[in-house]
Amino acid sequence: MDILIIPKQFCLEDMIAKIGFMKIITRFAPSPTGHMHIGNLKSVLLSYILCKKKKGKFYLRIDNSDFLRSKMYNFKYIIKTLKWTKIKFNNKKNIIFQNKRKNIYLKEAIKLIIKKKAYYKNKAIKFKIDKKKKVHWYENKKKISFKNKTIEDFVIVRKNGMSTYNFATVIDDFYLKITHVLRGTEHINNTAKQINIIKSLKIKKVNYTHFSNFIKKNKKKISKRNKDYSIFNYKKNFFSNSIITYILNSCGKNYDKFCNLKFFIKNFKLQNLRKNPTVINNKKILWYNKRYIKINFKKIYLKLKKNLRIYFFYFRNRIEKIKEIKKIKLKIEKLSFYIKKQNEYYLFLINFFLKKIKNTKYIFYRKKFFKKNKYPIFLNVIFTKKTIKKKSSSSNGKDNTPSRCK
Repeated sequence: MDILIIPKQFCLEDMIAKIGFMKIITRFAPSPTGHMHIGNLKSVLLSYILCKKKKGKFYLRIDNSDFLRSKMYNFKYIIKTLKWTKIKFNNKKNIIFQNKRKNIYLKEAIKLIIKKKAYYKNKAIKFKIDKKKKVHWYENKKKISFKNKTIEDFVIVRKNGMSTYNFATVIDDFYLKITHVLRGTEHINNTAKQINIIKSLKIKKVNYTHFSNFIKKNKKKISKRNKDYSIFNYKKNFFSNSIITYILNSCGKNYDKFCNLKFFIKNFKLQNLRKNPTVINNKKILWYNKRYIKINFKKIYLKLKKNLRIYFFYFRNRIEKIKEIKKIKLKIEKLSFYIKKQNEYYLFLINFFLKKIKNTKYIFYRKKFFKKNKYPIFLNVIFTKKTIKKKSSSSNGKDNTPSRCK
């Protein structure tokens, strides 16, 4: 019988997962307040790989507690990016939205008020922090402690009745039975707040791991409002596999050869994750893109060939439609020409009629007999200055009436 050696400061839940009693459940919880950028894709990939390595479950949850800024087209684009990277989640039919779970959050907030862990202030509910205590958690077999002195009492439920990010995530993670959460180092302050809520509610703790996120060349964070680093722009110029390899190589060990998701699932370890931030290098992504084209040249060529055929049939149908439109235009032109000729004939008849009644000017009779909005519409078009001049010049003793009217 093999002896299991347990090192010091080892998390019990990690030990149980190693033995195989507990299934690992991870999640991706983006907020649709802006564009999905390369940093969000990193958190998706890491949580998905960890889940697949341990044969667990992966859930998608939309953190739209800030429903005034969150928009539906951002949510649609999140699903498109997951399809593009071929990442599948277990709750396709039942995606969780936080704005539809108001009552659940309020029930849990009332429990905290009864326990005297929360209180009302300015029509909002605030969480009360015990500043004498400390908060700690284990991350890759290392203990991380956080003093409650640095944290102030924070809002859990707003005036409008919607809960805040830190409170809603804790409750949703508990209901989904999530075991591991992977996110950037900027969330360390949030983990301290969330562990305080977990302790007060007396629910199961989640294993938190933090990784280094991408930064700009000027060493600033990537924001959702900036479109330059959004996946929409990368999707135009690069293949999905080239971006995935760049992201996963920047996390830990740098594999020079081009790798698939299957390779990373086999060789992935949480211990190898870097904590120092990495600057985005578009030249390196381009290098991976070229490498991918060289390796998978035949596949890409065949796909392009199929797409070209599709586009050819599409444009051929478009050209046929354009030809039909041109035919219709020619018919309309013929009809308009016929109408003009007919109008000219009517005009000559009117001239002839006017000349037989007194030898007065044409304009006078037009004003007298044909008042506004009482003569036919086509005469409005025909009675222009040019026609009047021609008639005045031609009416010098001779009749220019057509042969039919004479």
